[in-house]
Amino acid sequence: RGAIHLWSELDSHDEPKVSVPLSRLKAVFFVRDFEGRGQLSDGSRRPAPAAGRRVSLSFADGEAVIGTTSSSENDPVGLYVSPLDAGSNNVTLFVPRGAVVHVEFA
Repeated sequence: RGAIHLWSELDSHDEPKVSVPLSRLKAVFFVRDFEGRGQLSDGSRRPAPAAGRRVSLSFADGEAVIGTTSSSENDPVGLYVSPLDAGSNNVTLFVPRGAVVHVEFA
């Protein structure tokens, strides 16, 4: 619907939420842990056996993500992408279409 809704804590739906328009997001990162890995990966370390179509995304800030998606390339809202690197702290990303400057499907 054009925005994501955030609460300050899990199960705090009685608290006021913050709505963030998708147009203001680069991506929503679903991570393994909140500590991170401390080192960026180029996606070439350990290929993950991921289902879906291979996709390469480039963002306006120069970052690129290579992964797989089961999202339609014509989806106007965005794509769910699973990084190819199994060692990445990112499990899945939701990438709004407006955040991507180039998409290439293989």
